[in-house]
Amino acid sequence: FGMTNFLKEINCDVPNFFSYAGAIANYDLTDRLGEIKAPIVLVNGTNDPFIPENEIDEIGDLISTVFSDYRLDGESHLFSISGFKRLKQIAEEEFE
Repeated sequence: FGMTNFLKEINCDVPNFFSYAGAIANYDLTDRLGEIKAPIVLVNGTNDPFIPENEIDEIGDLISTVFSDYRLDGESHLFSISGFKRLKQIAEEEFE
């Protein structure tokens, strides 16, 4: 599994990471998204198994401060190097 190898490479305590991730995954903050006041740029990979495109659209609809929304074609939850390059380009365009 690629995620486990990645976590080991960055010296992350893998069992604890998955425990925390599981706890967070089961904690629904949907009703609080409208409280976000900071400007938001939503970025999502089209192959993200954790947050499908239809759910990212629903999240965006709940946050009034979303001013841009991007889909990175072919990217998953963890972006590839080319995905990070595209993310950097997006950030430079949005925050000039």
